Amino acid sequence: MLRPNRKNRPSREEKAALNRQSLIDSAAVCIGEYGYNDASIAKIADGAGLAHGTFYNYFEDRQDLFDQLLPIKGLDILAYIRKELREATSFIEMERLGLLAFQSYVQINPWFFRLLHEGRFATPKGHAIHMDNLFQPFVRALKRWQTKGELKGFTEEQLESLAYLMIGARDYLFVRSTAKGTVFKPLEEAQLEAYLELLRSGVLLKEVEAAASQEKIKTT
Repeated sequence: MLRPNRKNRPSREEKAALNRQSLIDSAAVCIGEYGYNDASIAKIADGAGLAHGTFYNYFEDRQDLFDQLLPIKGLDILAYIRKELREATSFIEMERLGLLAFQSYVQINPWFFRLLHEGRFATPKGHAIHMDNLFQPFVRALKRWQTKGELKGFTEEQLESLAYLMIGARDYLFVRSTAKGTVFKPLEEAQLEAYLELLRSGVLLKEVEAAASQEKIKTT
């Protein structure tokens, strides 16, 4: 009698990690479709292909999952964007590449907007962690570009305010292209350029602004 081949079977720890990730991924999709209020444990478990009771092997309750979900998915999108920023040679190019990368991610994962925006009220704890994960690296990036001589002489406090303003501007720019958390329309070039022009005239040093404007003319 042939014995079953166990070499390719996942270990107990690997299976547990896969189940947990399946619940996380299913919850994101459920929230995108139904919202936090109607993303029930039953729907999440069904979407993950798991028995309903299995949910409690990984999370205390639905709120426990929600509090972890946005920070986890937020780190995923930040990692996705970071890969696209490696080739950026200027502050404006970093912003353009970052916006396009975010747009690409949301086209693949349209549930993210609803996860983010409803999360402010459904999971204040998770939303606060996500915003801190987003804010701190962004402030460091602004400081690097300032050190490289591209940004005006903002104080550290002003750079922190600038980071919040830019995060908010990006968000509302994309909100205009999103409906019900699941339908996403890519930004038009004019919308993207309006945001970048605001940055060119508002945060760049004059000589850097002039160079950026010349580069814009060459590429249009």
